[in-house]
Formats: sequence, structure tokens, C-alpha cells
Amino acid sequence: MLKSKYYTSRRFYYCRNNYNSYKLNFKSISKEYFNFISHIIHPENIISLKLFGDDYTPGQIKSFIKNFQLNKLNRLKYLKLIKINENDLELILKYLINNRLNYLEIEYRQYFTILNQSTIIILQNILAFETLQENDEEDNRLFPNLNYLKLTVNGQCSLNCFKLLSKLVYLKNLEKLVLIICFRGNYLNVMLKNFLIFLKNLSYVNSIEIFNRWHRIFSLIDINYFCSMISSNIKHLDIDIFDIDHIEILIDKLENVSSFKFKFAFDKSLYIKQVLQLLINKISDSTYISDIHYLSIWISRQFNRTMSNKRIKLTN
Repeated sequence: MLKSKYYTSRRFYYCRNNYNSYKLNFKSISKEYFNFISHIIHPENIISLKLFGDDYTPGQIKSFIKNFQLNKLNRLKYLKLIKINENDLELILKYLINNRLNYLEIEYRQYFTILNQSTIIILQNILAFETLQENDEEDNRLFPNLNYLKLTVNGQCSLNCFKLLSKLVYLKNLEKLVLIICFRGNYLNVMLKNFLIFLKNLSYVNSIEIFNRWHRIFSLIDINYFCSMISSNIKHLDIDIFDIDHIEILIDKLENVSSFKFKFAFDKSLYIKQVLQLLINKISDSTYISDIHYLSIWISRQFNRTMSNKRIKLTN
């Protein structure tokens, strides 16, 4: 009897140590069974992993981080993290930055909405892997009710960050998009073109704001190209202006935009009369309100195809 148990035990440990394709799904698992598995399975033999931090298995993800050697998850190909907070997410992903994942699914806890820069960089590196299969199931994307999105672009952002964003976030309900430019990198022109391509595919967005007070957008990309990439669904444009002539071009080219807000990087008072004269020459009716901080202009004019009302707001 003892001999039989001895050989059974040896066989069990032999199988445990030599089987290298574990697919672990910890949904609704008991705490006792979870602790048992964490002591018998080597992390280097796990190829698929599903972890859950919901109300049914509270603390499961933290227990996994504590009990498993994350740096040995080098054969992991499939990873699903449900109801995870950012600290735990970064702890896990930083050990997988060199793994060639085939599948990655992340569902954040409700109170967790904004990623730290360090987490974003790790995610960008992982999502850039060609082996990672794009998940086209829109129901699995984040923030399905998102209608307002503010993006800050700096020198640490990947050139394909907008493409990666499309993989992670559900964007079909997005109505307003804000881009804040915070760097002067040599590839800023490429970044801006990628943003315009990204914007072109957002058919429900009707308002865009681009903050670039210290960066001359139209010295990096041609203003006519910019106008060609603004879809007819865009009704409001808010943008910094460095050249007074660009106002005329934008108004002429963007016939579907009904409201403009031009912010000047210089003293606008020197150009108020010029702007007003420009509008008077191009429209049959206009009204405006002005004070020390801004100039708002409402205009109505006949276009080639349609009659539209336009609102122009100039701020300092």
C-alpha cells in the first residue's frame, strides 16, 4: 500500500514537472483550491491564464501576484484580466513586456479610468507585437459609453498610439475629441497625420479641439491636407492660429464646419480689424461680440451647395 502511494506520488510530480501547457481559468474558484494550484504548478508551464478580481473572487489577482513568480511566465500566450486595478495591471504586464502574447483582454474596475504614463508605455510595447491578434469583438472593448475623449501627446508616445487606442477603446459613441500636443519631436508631423487618419474613421465625432500653442501645426503639415482630412460630420473646430491667413483658408475649405474657435499665439488686437474685414468681404450677414479676451462672430452666408450658419470665436 505504501509502495503504491509512493509510485503514485512520484508519477504525479513527474507529470506536474513535465507538462508544460497549462491553461488556467480561475473564475469562481475556491480560495483553498487556488492556493493548492499556486503551490503545484510552475509558472513557466502556463500558456493560458484568466484572472478575476470581481466580487466572487476578491483579492484573487493580488494572491496570484504574491504566490506566482511573474518573471517566469515566459511561455504565456493568452492573458485575460478581469476587474483589475492599475497597480496590479502594471505589476503583471511589466514582466510580460518581452512575451509574444497572442491574446490580451483587460477589464478595469469602474473607478479606474485613467492610466499612468508608465502603464501606457508598457501597454504600447505589448500591443505593438505582431503576434498579438486584433480582437474585433467590439463588446470587449473598453468604455462603451465614452462620448468625450482628451488625448495628450508627448515625446514618449508611440507613432501607432492612435491605432492601438482603436483596439482598446470602443469609439463609436465618441462625439468630442481633444488633442493636446506637448512636445516638439522630429516626428510630430507623422504623429499629426496619424491623428488625422484616426479622426477620419470616427464618423460620430462632431467636435474637435487641437491645442498646440507652442507648436505650429501648419508648418508641419499642409493646411490643405489638413482640411481634406476633416470629415463632413465635424461641425466645430477649435484650434490655435499662428498665421492670420490660415483663418480664411479654414473657413473657405471647411464648408461643413458651422462653428470655429481660433486661439491666437500672439496679440489678437492687432488683427481684429483685419479678421472682421475678411469676414465682411466673404459673408452677407454677421454679428460679433468682443472684449479684452475674445472675439465671437456669428455669420451666415451662401455656400455653393448648402446654406449654413457659422460661428467664429477668437480668443487670446
